[in-house]
Formats: sequence, structure tokens, C-alpha cells
Amino acid sequence: MKRFLFKSILGLLLSTQSLQAQQTLLWEVSGNGLRRSSYLFGTHHLVPVSFFDHHPIAKSSFKKSKQLVVEVVVDSMEMMRLMPMMLSTDGGAWVQQLSEAEKSSLDSLCKSVLGAGLEAVASLKPAALHHTLALVLSRSVLNDTLRNFTGAGIDFGLVQQAKSTKRKTVPLETLDQQFGLLYHTTLDSQLNDLRKTIYETDSMQLVAARLLKSYLHQDMSDMTALLQEIQDSGLDPMHALLRDRNRAWVPQLEQLFREKRTFVAVGSLHLPGEQGLISLLRAAGYTVKPVRNPDKKTYDKENTDAAGSIVIMGI
Repeated sequence: MKRFLFKSILGLLLSTQSLQAQQTLLWEVSGNGLRRSSYLFGTHHLVPVSFFDHHPIAKSSFKKSKQLVVEVVVDSMEMMRLMPMMLSTDGGAWVQQLSEAEKSSLDSLCKSVLGAGLEAVASLKPAALHHTLALVLSRSVLNDTLRNFTGAGIDFGLVQQAKSTKRKTVPLETLDQQFGLLYHTTLDSQLNDLRKTIYETDSMQLVAARLLKSYLHQDMSDMTALLQEIQDSGLDPMHALLRDRNRAWVPQLEQLFREKRTFVAVGSLHLPGEQGLISLLRAAGYTVKPVRNPDKKTYDKENTDAAGSIVIMGI
């Protein structure tokens, strides 16, 4: 588990440390001279947008907002331009830094998960292979539940809805920035994460399942507990991917909040903690309060069957 799991399932995590008793994905931002409230909404990048239909207050907050803010706007042409950043610059020579046992295990894992052996995917950087394996492995354990929802992922689905109503969408980052964070790390760091993919596959899938169940039920206490367990391990999880990005986002958000009513939809792990957006905005003088979903009890009851496959797993 540990730091690797955060990188592997970035965006799948969420929690709230400051208000553990509150069970919600939506937060209202007001005060500090703002003429109107804006909103923070925590997303799960693998959950389809129909999940949003179970949150009437979030939907109404989104509809009355004049602009949408997301982490990044994905453009297919831009993605194609950046794909070379995922490719190894050493022609796959990085494989030789693995032990024979690690090569064998990784080869078997690639064949099982991707349908191609290590030799066929060695042209990827270790980080790219690590993220690809993590995504497919997470989906494999979540699919029975995710098929209960429809549409694109929440983030992209909201972008589509904003576009259809001619509302402005503002990305906090460019694809260049995100690719740089993921694929411009040191080779040693990439190899270490890839090794953990080999040895911690089962743990990663169990954590992904537990997190999805908690997200669907907005179980802040469970998600807080899991996040705290990993933080207590002594590792410093994802400063570049969480803390540093959150700090860079706050000035952007402040400017956007001053311009017009804004709906911010970002990966839920960006919200909690001392270095999360909620605390950072409060420290900047804003009032950030939870907005509870009025249909939560009804939704929890309806969603029990949807999360059944996860419960059966013993989580």
C-alpha cells in the first residue's frame, strides 16, 4: 500500500479530517468579500456521471453556477501530441535494472492484465506502465459496481454538460503540466513504484474497492480513517501531486470566485487535510461549509445492491 497506492489510484480517494461527521461531497464557499457563493465538489475519476443524478443539491448548485472549474480539459489532439512523453528514452533498457524474479513476475502480470508480455510494453516508461496497470487493475475490481452507472466519468461528463449550456469551463492545469508530474520523475522512483505494482496488486485492488464503496455512500469517516492510516505510515504522500498543486490552485480559485459563481469539480482527495483546498481556503479567509445531500439516506438504501460485489469481497 502506502505512497504507491496514492499514485496508483489518484482521484479515487477522498476524506475529510476537519469535519469527519459530515457526509457530503459538496462544499459551499462564501465570505471574504465574495458577492456570491461558489462550490467545491469532490469527484471520483472512474465513476460515471449518472452518479451525479443522486445529488440534487449538487446538481442545482452546478446549474446556477456561471462557470465550471476542473483539473484539466482533455483534448484528443493534445493527448496525441503528448503521448511520446510516456515512451522510454532508453529503448526499454530500464528492464535490465529489474531482477530476474521481478522481470518474470512483471511479465506474467502484464500478460494477465494487458494481454501482452513485458517485452511488448517495455517501450513505455516505467511510470506509464505502472499507471496503466494500476488503472486496469482498479477497473477490474470496480466494474461490477460501476456498470450500475452510465455516461462518461463525472469530470468529463460535467464538462460536456457545461458546454451544452454554453457555460465557460476553466482548467486549473494543462495536459502538459499533468504529464510532466506523472512522467518526469526519476527513473529510480518510477522503478520503485513499478516494483510495488508487482508485489501489492491484491492490496491495491482491495483499497480501490473499499474507496469506491466509501465514495458511493459518502462515508467520510471510513475514507478519513484509510487516509490517516497511510499518512501514519511515516511516508509523505504525493506532495507534488496534492499539496503543491492545491497551493497553486488556491490563487486561481480566488480570482474565479470573485468573477462569478463557480462550481469546482476536482478529485476528492484534493479537498481534505491541512493542505487540502478546504483548509487552504479557510486559511485565506473564506467560509467553507459542507452541504449535505438531502436524499442521502434514500440513495444509500438504493445503492446497497450496487455496492454488493464489494461487500461480498469482505471489505
